[in-house]
Amino acid sequence: MAEYEKGVFSAEQPVSEEESARDGHVLGADQIDGDAGSLKTASDGHTILSPQPTSDPNDPLNWSSWKKHAVLLTISAIAFLPDFGTAMGSVTQIPQAKAWHMSLATIQESVAVNTMLSGASGLVVVALSNYFGRAPVLFWMRLIVLGAVIWYADAKSYHSFLGARIVVGFFVGVGQTGGLMWIKDMFFLHELPRKINIWSAFIIVSPYLGPFMASFVIWRLNWRWVYWIYAILNYAGFFLILLFVDETFYDRSVPLDKQPSWKSRMLRLTGIERHGRHSVVEALSLPVIAISKIPVAIITVFYFLNFAWTIGVNATIATWLNKYYHFNGKETGLFYFAPIAGCIIGAIAGHWLHDFVGNLYMKRHQGKIAPEARLYIIYGASTLTGTAILLLGQALQHKWHYMAVAILDAAQLIGVNIISTAVNTYLLDAYPNAAGEVDVWIVIGRTMGGFMATYVDITWVEKQGPGKVLATQAAITWGALVLVVILQIWAAELERLSTAFVGVLNAHDFAFASHEAQELVAHLTPDWRAQMDTSAHQTEPVGFAEQVKRWKARAQEHPDVRFDVVGVSSDVDEHKGRARVYIEMDVSGILASGTLQAMNEVKWRRVGGAWRCYYVTGFRGSRGNGGLYP
Repeated sequence: MAEYEKGVFSAEQPVSEEESARDGHVLGADQIDGDAGSLKTASDGHTILSPQPTSDPNDPLNWSSWKKHAVLLTISAIAFLPDFGTAMGSVTQIPQAKAWHMSLATIQESVAVNTMLSGASGLVVVALSNYFGRAPVLFWMRLIVLGAVIWYADAKSYHSFLGARIVVGFFVGVGQTGGLMWIKDMFFLHELPRKINIWSAFIIVSPYLGPFMASFVIWRLNWRWVYWIYAILNYAGFFLILLFVDETFYDRSVPLDKQPSWKSRMLRLTGIERHGRHSVVEALSLPVIAISKIPVAIITVFYFLNFAWTIGVNATIATWLNKYYHFNGKETGLFYFAPIAGCIIGAIAGHWLHDFVGNLYMKRHQGKIAPEARLYIIYGASTLTGTAILLLGQALQHKWHYMAVAILDAAQLIGVNIISTAVNTYLLDAYPNAAGEVDVWIVIGRTMGGFMATYVDITWVEKQGPGKVLATQAAITWGALVLVVILQIWAAELERLSTAFVGVLNAHDFAFASHEAQELVAHLTPDWRAQMDTSAHQTEPVGFAEQVKRWKARAQEHPDVRFDVVGVSSDVDEHKGRARVYIEMDVSGILASGTLQAMNEVKWRRVGGAWRCYYVTGFRGSRGNGGLYP
């Protein structure tokens, strides 16, 4: 069983994981008041476990530490393989071009296609995982890969090799895409940054170990042996799946006596014992719903603009080392020690830096940590990454010593590693019940960026030179920080103020006496209007006083009514001075049994340089989001 204690700390109301995601996760037990139910804490007796584990030993949160980490390391090893195999092509493309009498640019297309498909296939991975469960999708897709990697190594022509690239690219991404699902299923909130850091480090170091290995293999053997070794690694990964992987999906909203039976690990692994919970339509629609959330879309674009150039540099560095420094296979292989060292340093630094920043934020915010707090570390990391890319371009342009190229290549990887953990943790904190859905868009942002950079970098550098090209890429990296500012300042603040309405209703604070309520009132326009279904007769917009009167009447009629926030997203147009915040809620205490779903649209506009709320629309009914926040 996992190590946690039954704490003496309690809360007036059990707070749902989804609600705390937007109000700020409370992780300090000394910040909880009341006595309406004890909360389980970590072995330190202080850190509140979020989510709260059930009493079921099959709940992955209750698994032993060794089992959790065996699954984590297996998933990390599987996530290592896609980019490892793709990046090998940056080295093998030189002898392949000679063997097949083709240009480097043409051979490079196979690398780009492989990169694109490993990301795009994530939409299929997440949809299938929501329907069948995590484990069977991993098992069957990796089984298909085992046949395709043999095709890889034995391809007799470029077109045959390209076909193998396409098949491997589509199926190999499982484990990398959806990795956040596995982590979120097994670990508590306070553990997530370090576990994501481990998984992310495997992914980020993989495109450097690939060329590193390939260079030495080509130096002593030939390019085909590169792909035979890759096949062996994939078979080893599948063996780890057979040994350690178990189904991690567990729906804690289902009572213990109605949980699916847990009969056999092999039955769960192959999908005979199914643990998925969504219908086909829901499974297919969830990733689309996820990208409609403004924070998810912004992070996807931000990651695209940051990670693209890192992959671009890695996919072409062997070509530039050969062209500018006349490196052979052995020397190119030795060069890859530098980016590998950068990945390791970034992972080690991130192991403590993310916790340090999070703890510092909690000390200043009464033991709470908001999802946006995870993003502060990005400013320094992006500055480092952009500076390294800029100087790397100058080093290649002016043929500085190759050690300068190595150090700068390592430096950009330190920054990218830290950025990767930050954006993954941010979205996982913000959308705790949509780990796979947000993860797939992060992967797509990274792989589409890599596809674009891999496709254009060689010809772009040949036309303009590395100095100008990488300077442009550095400027894009720095410019993308504007997106982080939007998430942290404008969107987060408006979302916080908008959800204050929910706090007022749950506390029955119709005098607006609390600090949060007073702050909300201060941001309302004099002509504020609401059009809500508080009562069956409310069809026309009403003013503030009348709406408060109707809230009071409903509270008297239904004293146990409670609104739990399950999702918040925003659309901010800073140029026009207009914004909309969408709040999705579960409503209990009105029906005799079960819950209603509700949606509020809170409209804001800039007045005299400050944001003011001027209109709120709300309605109840069946959930209309397809179950993204079940």
